[in-house]
Amino acid sequence: MEEAPKPIKRLSDLLSEKDKAKVAEWTKKKLNPEHETEIPPELFTIAEAVYYGGWEAFRDIKRGYIESKDPVTGRPIDVPITLEEVVMINKACDKVWYKKLCEYGNMATIANISGMSKKPDKVFNANIEKFMENVNGK
Repeated sequence: MEEAPKPIKRLSDLLSEKDKAKVAEWTKKKLNPEHETEIPPELFTIAEAVYYGGWEAFRDIKRGYIESKDPVTGRPIDVPITLEEVVMINKACDKVWYKKLCEYGNMATIANISGMSKKPDKVFNANIEKFMENVNGK
């Protein structure tokens, strides 16, 4: 049986020595706003997960597992989470985010077109109905 990963005590536990050096350099340069540096990919991945999932995402990534319940017994269990899983979840969240941006853009276009027409209510209702059919998959 595979041993569960130990909880992460510090974010730097996720980094290679090379990336730890980058973070140290980045921290020094952070004090000087004239210099921009690149964030290590692991930290960017975690930051993106926190953006989408909030404090709970940070907490779960830091400790290395997600609290869940056994579907059979209902007892609490700890499900390990890896950085690769976080990347996959972030990619899925990106797709949802971009889909929502497209929907907002379409709704704004419908509102603008309707506002410029002679019969705004009629044009809006007709276009929003078609839009909702596409969104709801009818």
